Amino acid sequence: MFANDFMREVTVEAVEVRNIIVHNHGIVSPTFKRRLPEYPAQIGDRVELKRTDLAGLDLRLSFYVLDLDKRAIEKFGLPTRDLDSQA
Repeated sequence: MFANDFMREVTVEAVEVRNIIVHNHGIVSPTFKRRLPEYPAQIGDRVELKRTDLAGLDLRLSFYVLDLDKRAIEKFGLPTRDLDSQA
């Protein structure tokens, strides 16, 4: 699914951070730390996200989705449309 390990690692981190925000009020849990041992927070700490963190993550994930779409189109010969010519 991912073109390289870096793409996978960034995506996994994004999902895990989302999970503790939604399910654990942003508090680092043992499960989170086991899945992301290198994350710079300890169990019990609250994850602090800055607007710039979210903006950078948004750009990276958008790039990954476009890359995945391109590779799926090429691999499976999916039809495409030129969105610039759509009215």
